Amino acid sequence: MIFITHIAVGGVCRYSPLRAAPPHALNCEQASGVFNISFNSSIITRYCVERRVPPAGDWADYVSCDGSHANDYECRCDNWIDRCIGRLDLSPCRLSDPSWQTTGDGFLLPECSCSSASLERSAREVGRLPIYSPMPIIGATWPSDTHGDWNCSRTLPAAEDSTFLGSWYSTPLAAACLPGTSVGSAVGGCSWARRAAQHFVHGEDLLRLGFNVSVDQSKPLPIEQIEQNQAVIRLALEQHEGRCCGC
Repeated sequence: MIFITHIAVGGVCRYSPLRAAPPHALNCEQASGVFNISFNSSIITRYCVERRVPPAGDWADYVSCDGSHANDYECRCDNWIDRCIGRLDLSPCRLSDPSWQTTGDGFLLPECSCSSASLERSAREVGRLPIYSPMPIIGATWPSDTHGDWNCSRTLPAAEDSTFLGSWYSTPLAAACLPGTSVGSAVGGCSWARRAAQHFVHGEDLLRLGFNVSVDQSKPLPIEQIEQNQAVIRLALEQHEGRCCGC
């Protein structure tokens, strides 16, 4: 199991672990909304996700999932910004091509391609992406800056020189188990299941506990601020009583 902290994009949950746990379940925290939500009125939800572990014990390739709601989203080949954050190979992306992939939030990104075999597996199994700090700076690698460089490997440190924050997970809707079932008992080939128990925390509660929302868009978010906010989310959610994820 993995305890994780979420980053919301398009209302779909993305994750970074807070502490290790048995590998068959994921404890997820999800915030509603998109990039321009009001943090003060946002809601963060922690829930537990169980996955079927493949024979090799590995993970499918992560795919970028975005949508209007945590139960209504679409997953595509891992996009440019997620590849930059995960320090992945950019050769599948058309960095010099004027044709861009448009995200649900209106941003324009270089189009990236994945093999049919990779996409097919990612549509059946949970995918995982490592997350590193510092993250890309909008303006240093974004097209709004005429001096920007789409090759973020030249503007970001390599994985071994970055701070590992945790992982994001992609959960394909078509592979979700029916409510109330688990991957061990359900039929139909489902590979992951979300447990019914959930914990909710409002953004305003996190602010009272010391969550730091200050941002300088000319600089990466300091690792000290990231770790402070992780601790605040953990503190807020651990005030809830309940069965631990994976127990």
